[in-house]
Amino acid sequence: MLDTVNAIYVSGGMADYLMATLRRVGADTVLIERIRAGLPYMGASAGAMIMGKNIEPAIALDGHTEGVSLDNCKGLSLVDAVILPHADGLLPPYPPETITAVAHQFEGTPGLMMLADTEALLVVDGNIRCVESSENE
Repeated sequence: MLDTVNAIYVSGGMADYLMATLRRVGADTVLIERIRAGLPYMGASAGAMIMGKNIEPAIALDGHTEGVSLDNCKGLSLVDAVILPHADGLLPPYPPETITAVAHQFEGTPGLMMLADTEALLVVDGNIRCVESSENE
């Protein structure tokens, strides 16, 4: 089905559930192949976190999904980062105190990227750039 789309958008949710489902149906390898072949990908929250090296910060934020078991917390590793979204603490389920606690827990993690809800990671030819949203755009 990915051959029939021009881009993929994956929204938020539980990152452990998302990764477990992708692995279970084999969509993880297909998704990696298609993105590496040039299929544009946009992800928000859990959809962004799975692109990184691991999803441990997601589990620290949200806990484990009941009934979901992962062998490991590896992400798809399409971005050489560990993404912590909602870093501005503006969304009700993620107050600043929670974000601070999770950031402290993962302090020193290679590639940890704190990503505010007003920011996006733009990846072009393997180069990662954090971009701000603009009210004028």
